[in-house]
Amino acid sequence: MELKSCPFCGGEAKIEQSIEDHWSVYCPNEECPARPDTAEYCCSGGDVVIKKWNTRKSDWIPVEERLPRESITVLVYTNFKDVYTCRRSVIEHTNDKELHVGQGIVHETITHWQPLPDLPQ
Repeated sequence: MELKSCPFCGGEAKIEQSIEDHWSVYCPNEECPARPDTAEYCCSGGDVVIKKWNTRKSDWIPVEERLPRESITVLVYTNFKDVYTCRRSVIEHTNDKELHVGQGIVHETITHWQPLPDLPQ
């Protein structure tokens, strides 16, 4: 099973078996802002602890769960697996099955949204 990099610094993660059935996955980067680690007692060769380490929260929010504030631009994801930027009013309008993209109209439904990432410095 592949071990994902650290979710905080992007550094290479390490896995160790310290004693018989004690497995640990951690970020050895001393400059990592979080220095996360996950440990698990198991007899499955470390697969359980790797699976826990590799679990990441999705930043995509279903539109059925909630909508963004009116004044911000967000990324949106459609049922056709396309990604666009728009505002809340567009999300509300497009779920009537028409999404205006540039000069054209496509028949897609926005299913999820997320805030835009931070701008580069």
